[in-house]
Amino acid sequence: MLYKKALMLLIASVFSASAMAADGIQQAKVQDYCGKVSSIILYAAADYNHQLSNAVKPDDAKISVIQKVKESEDYLRASPAVKDEIDKAVNNSTNNVEYEKMMKEQDKIHERYVGVHAWTWAYLNTTPFIAWCNYNHISG
Repeated sequence: MLYKKALMLLIASVFSASAMAADGIQQAKVQDYCGKVSSIILYAAADYNHQLSNAVKPDDAKISVIQKVKESEDYLRASPAVKDEIDKAVNNSTNNVEYEKMMKEQDKIHERYVGVHAWTWAYLNTTPFIAWCNYNHISG
């Protein structure tokens, strides 16, 4: 009886191991793709921050950032669903009202470094896209 249970456990583990490996490979592809494509959003948000820090008007900065995103190879190769999500994220990252709120929060904690502002703003705008991309198992 113990032999049969051990054999069944061994058989079950062999079949589940191959299924887990396939899922692991697919998940790695998803994470790689989502990370690569999200870099567009990360760069856009950081660029928006830097432009505003250099006295570029918010509307001009938004136009510049959106143009760079739309011209990027990863954006051009993306599916329509991914492009829609990128567009939403970039639109959020160029929302001056929300940006100003974030800057007030940064001032409250006495954070004055432009690089930290850029990183915070980029992180806030990229994370939802990465979550969406991974949740929907987008792999390119």
